[in-house]
Amino acid sequence: MRSRGPWLGISLIAAIAVLSSAFADGGVQGAVEIRDVSGDSGGAANTELCRFEIHGGYLRPARSDEWWVQKDDGGPADPSKALLSGTYLADAMGEWTAGPFQLDEGGYVLFVNTVGSPRPGVSQLRRPFRVGCQDSPSALRVHGNRLLDPSGQTLLLRGVDRMGLEYSCVQGKGLMSEPLDQRSVDALKDWRVNVVRLPLNEHCWLGIDGEPRGEPYRQGVADLVDLLVSNGLYVILDLHWSAPHTRLATRMDPMPNTDYSASFWTSLANRFKGQDRVMFDLFNEPVPNSNKKDDTDEAARRSWECWRDGAAGGTCDATQLDGMAGSEVAGMQSLVDAVRATGARNVIMLGGIQFANTLWSNSRRNWLAYKPIDPLNRLVASLHTYNMTWCRSTSCLQLEVAPIAAQAPVVAAEIGNDACDGPWLTTLLRWLDQQGAGYLAWTWNVGAGSDCASMKLIVDDAGTPSTYGQIYKSHLASL
Repeated sequence: MRSRGPWLGISLIAAIAVLSSAFADGGVQGAVEIRDVSGDSGGAANTELCRFEIHGGYLRPARSDEWWVQKDDGGPADPSKALLSGTYLADAMGEWTAGPFQLDEGGYVLFVNTVGSPRPGVSQLRRPFRVGCQDSPSALRVHGNRLLDPSGQTLLLRGVDRMGLEYSCVQGKGLMSEPLDQRSVDALKDWRVNVVRLPLNEHCWLGIDGEPRGEPYRQGVADLVDLLVSNGLYVILDLHWSAPHTRLATRMDPMPNTDYSASFWTSLANRFKGQDRVMFDLFNEPVPNSNKKDDTDEAARRSWECWRDGAAGGTCDATQLDGMAGSEVAGMQSLVDAVRATGARNVIMLGGIQFANTLWSNSRRNWLAYKPIDPLNRLVASLHTYNMTWCRSTSCLQLEVAPIAAQAPVVAAEIGNDACDGPWLTTLLRWLDQQGAGYLAWTWNVGAGSDCASMKLIVDDAGTPSTYGQIYKSHLASL
């Protein structure tokens, strides 16, 4: 059983963290240990590990343990600093296992609370454990509320979305209705862009429908990724258009589906694992439970649980938007699990509820409280905000996004303004800069110069900005 709940405040018993069973706290209740499952030592003399499990064993079965892991900063036990936590019920042999997990390089301490222990009280662990993963030189990773680049420096994503791959294949327009070639990439770099987000079609990728579909579509996407990465850019791949087996993927669905969405991510993750400059945005704009208002705690709870657990959690309404059935909804945890089961270590992005515009409903119902378990701890909160979305003012963002950005990386994967309102857009961008958040403007496609409503940033493939695009380009140039 996995738990994300708060620490219960019950008396604690400290357990020793050990490597490969080299040390254990036997005590009257048995042993709790850290087991290296990374496949190699991860450091000299087996003093560090990369991927690890937490294992507990007790003389009496069917006891539940509450545990957490915090940084070894020399301070006292503090559940509010938990980086990993959970509640585990021992099996018939009196044992439990949590993980595997992975944390950033550094020292950590494990605390375990044994319910009903005859030895209450808090004591300092005698032996912290150390994480020292041997990541590839190009690995992106999450550290606290920051994305780190291969050199360990904070990575601030500043980029654009490029639509086309999600709809062209099902509209008779080929792979992409507009070319994305070296000339386009040169223009992107001239704008000082460092990331491009590519929306994808679930059915075209899996070979269900469209033209191209299957391997020709997948190879076309891979070629575009190779072009962008070879020019030093990062890439975000986004599941944008999807549908269950009852219809074709010719629009944005409100939620991922149980028929194909996990298979999509299994296939895509297998294709791009090892390419650490590629990030996975698991679903474009989640809208669980027909976009019900989250102003009551019960409505917020149901929406966030549907978002995380899908139909399996029992809180998805029978009917969703656009005729999608609640029984067809796949939760974000299932998509994270599909990616990690392939061995892919890529950074994962997760949009919140209400078209990815809500990351925070209240202090109990928010992205942090409901984010899926990721054994690699490489999750990023994705936000979409436009001048017509609910949360668009800096006061709303300060209330609903700043608390998330204080604890996890935030990337505004879609921002835009259909009225060419320069002051509004510039104020938004400056606020995101102050939070250390990333952002990508919608959209790097060709349109008429004065056509603000289409939110197209350029008027030609050479990257000449539209009126709307000039606002964004000028801000990037000011950084």
